[in-house]
Amino acid sequence: MRRLMLILIALLVMLPSMASAADVVRDTPAVVSPGAEFNVTLTISGIQVGGVVETLPAGFTFVSTDYPWYNISGQKVAFAIVNSTRIVYTVKAPSGGSGAFTGLYEDLLDESNGSIASTTVTVKTSSSGSEAVESSVVPTISVPVPSIGAGERKSISLPSEARGDHVCFTSLDIAARDEVHPEVMKVEVYDVAPAGVEAPRYQKVLGYLRITTGLEDAVESVHIHFKVKTSSIQHPENVVLLRWDGAWTPLDTSYVGEENGYYVFEAKSPGLSLYAVAETAGSSVESSRTSTESVSSNATATTSGETAGAGAEKTPGFGALLAVLCITGIALSHRRR
Repeated sequence: MRRLMLILIALLVMLPSMASAADVVRDTPAVVSPGAEFNVTLTISGIQVGGVVETLPAGFTFVSTDYPWYNISGQKVAFAIVNSTRIVYTVKAPSGGSGAFTGLYEDLLDESNGSIASTTVTVKTSSSGSEAVESSVVPTISVPVPSIGAGERKSISLPSEARGDHVCFTSLDIAARDEVHPEVMKVEVYDVAPAGVEAPRYQKVLGYLRITTGLEDAVESVHIHFKVKTSSIQHPENVVLLRWDGAWTPLDTSYVGEENGYYVFEAKSPGLSLYAVAETAGSSVESSRTSTESVSSNATATTSGETAGAGAEKTPGFGALLAVLCITGIALSHRRR
């Protein structure tokens, strides 16, 4: 890396100086349609030679860019900055949900770096307002509930249809306070928030589960078992199940392990209701359960300096890659003169 820096310094004598403070601002649409392609614009100031590493939210797919110096690794896209002030790239939205674009920038001249404020994009099927709305094609699944004696606990398997783009709900363990008589409960799975319900203010919301039943008064507690695709999240330890009771409340959620391309989880709820699966922006689920507001703040305001540097460390090889891309860009720019 030091050798690359020396080469960069040697080439920089050919470039005009720039003294303004480094900054990168991202611009995206707030709401897009399912499967739509849209542009993400990065406006760069104060960086003569450096780079940007953008992290796309789960489910969103990089499509293309006219910018010449970039590289892709999973959900991360690295761009080299060589006297660049604007980068535009195209992304394809998933069929539903929402996600936050995050990023880091680095100035290779003064060896400084920082974070780009996160930008949340919501995918919805309605053009009215910014609140996510219920899909009109969500099927209702009928699940039989057996007789459960007072103080007993029984497991109820959910059919394979109880899944969305990112989450699969597999079973419920119901502990009865009073005797439960056989009946049928209704199960619905959504990729966007149901109508009339505000989406949780978390970095990534992966899916929703709604259970409608007349058993609420007889239920002592319920353990909900679910799986999340490994390609949909980066940190399974940060996944939390939320329960809607007029507001979103985080539940005690445990990461069980990994199987067949899924991360497996279990969460305990005081009753049957509407739930949401989310990935927080914190370092662990426990640290992110204080309130949805504090988690939202963490998702949109990453600390610069050491924290941003630590984030860059998690992208192996991108520092050297940016340097190589910058050297190539400088050489090509000089050749055209």
